[in-house]
Amino acid sequence: MPTISVVPAIAWTTNAKVVGCMYLGAALSFGASGMLLSWVLRGEIGGLGEQLLFGDHHLYNVLITS
Repeated sequence: MPTISVVPAIAWTTNAKVVGCMYLGAALSFGASGMLLSWVLRGEIGGLGEQLLFGDHHLYNVLITS
């Protein structure tokens, strides 16, 4: 019995409902990661000294430029 892979059927479809669900999932995941980065950077800038990134200035610069 041949095996059927589900991933290529979902990833390369023209069905509007499937494409819409994939778009919504991508938008929610990218929005959540952007919100998390925003909270981290606001927490780091919001106070004096080292808060969230523990003084890692290189990581701060990477997050700012990403």
